Amino acid sequence: MKRQLIKQFVTRYWIGFWLTGVCAVVIGSLLPQLGPPSDGILPLDKIAHFLAYAILALLPMARIYRRELAFITTASIPVMGMLLEYAQRGVAGRDFSPEDMIANNLGALIGILIGIALRLNRRAERMENI
Repeated sequence: MKRQLIKQFVTRYWIGFWLTGVCAVVIGSLLPQLGPPSDGILPLDKIAHFLAYAILALLPMARIYRRELAFITTASIPVMGMLLEYAQRGVAGRDFSPEDMIANNLGALIGILIGIALRLNRRAERMENI
């Protein structure tokens, strides 16, 4: 019983963390230019896009128990990124950026792959314990 309560708390914690991340990405994408400039040697804004979308794709894949819900939730992340990039055309100081979209989708892909690897690893561990 105690283990079930801990599992529910941890799951809710990760879902809350994920929802906070989604809100931060949406708000950050639709506000006038706030992110790091990409004029320097390192493309910091592309790195930020990549990391944000990798985390947003990884968390549901790795933490949502129901496989179908995990896949649907994770698959929504690249779609969200594309829609936000298109929406930025109407935001002052923002432009549609194919490079950002590529960084978003590469990050989401890496997050999905890591999440699948974690799911498979967890499943293998459960099978060994049977």
